[in-house]
Amino acid sequence: MRLLYYDLDVIGFVCRIASVK
Repeated sequence: MRLLYYDLDVIGFVCRIASVK
């Protein structure tokens, strides 16, 4: 389950970077 949460966190982080750009 931790992996899933980590994956979601990574996706959110990438989305934030894409949003900034």
